Amino acid sequence: MTTPMNEPFAVHEPISEYADVSSRLRSAIGRAGGNKAVSTRSGIPLSTLTTYLAGRDMKASAAAKIAHACSVSVDWLLTGVNSAPAPQMMAQAQSIVPIGADGTSEDDLVVSSLSVFVSGGDGATATDDFAFQRVRLPAASVTQDMRRDAKNLIALRLRGDSMLPIIEDGDTIVINTRERSVVNGKIYVLRLHDDLLAKRLSLKTNGNLVLTSDNPRYAPEEIDAQKARQMWHDGGAPAYVMGRVVWRGGAL
Repeated sequence: MTTPMNEPFAVHEPISEYADVSSRLRSAIGRAGGNKAVSTRSGIPLSTLTTYLAGRDMKASAAAKIAHACSVSVDWLLTGVNSAPAPQMMAQAQSIVPIGADGTSEDDLVVSSLSVFVSGGDGATATDDFAFQRVRLPAASVTQDMRRDAKNLIALRLRGDSMLPIIEDGDTIVINTRERSVVNGKIYVLRLHDDLLAKRLSLKTNGNLVLTSDNPRYAPEEIDAQKARQMWHDGGAPAYVMGRVVWRGGAL
C-alpha cells in the first residue's frame, strides 16, 4: 500500500527521523501538498526533486526555492535549526511492505522507498509522480554493511529486462546513496536526463564511462570523460549517479 504525496497522512515516527536533509525535505514536501505542487511552485523539475530526496546535495539556490515553496526556512531545511515544523505537522508515508518473506521479524531492516520505477529497458521516467513508503527487508538477506548504512538506503522498483538474469522486471532494488564512486562492474542507479536507469558502470582509461546491461540484447552506452566527471557534481551534465545497488528482491 502506498500513500501518495499529494494526500495528507499521519505521523508515526519520532522527530529524530528528520535528522538529515533528505528526511526534512521529505517532511516539507508532504506538508506542502506533495511533489507535484512543490515542483510547480519552486520551478524544480520532478526528476531533480527525486535525486534530492535520494540524498543528492542541493545547490543553495535550489534549496531556497524549495524552502520558499514549502514555507520553511532554508536554515531548517539544510541544517535542522530555526523554524522547524511542529511535530504534529510532520508528514511521511509509513506503509510497511513485506518483501521476500511471509512473516516479519524484529531483525528485519526497514528502509525508505520511492515509488518510482527504474528503467531496465523500456521503463518509466523520473518525471512520473512518486510517493513514499517503507520497505521491509528480511533479516536473513541483509548484510551488516547495510545495517550500518541504513539511513543512506533507498528502495526502488525496476521495470524492464535489461538487467536479466540478475535483476528481473518488477524486482525491488535497494541503493546505497553514499556509494557513488564507480567500482568497475558494479550496478548503479543513475539519472540520465529524465530517466532513472540501472546499469553496470565501468571507467575506461581515457576517463569515459561505460554503461552496460546484463541482457546482451542491449548494447553498451558510453559517456565521454567530461560529462562523466560532471555526473559527480551538482549542476553538471543532465546525469547523476544516485547510488550503488546493494540488494535485490522479488516474487518467485
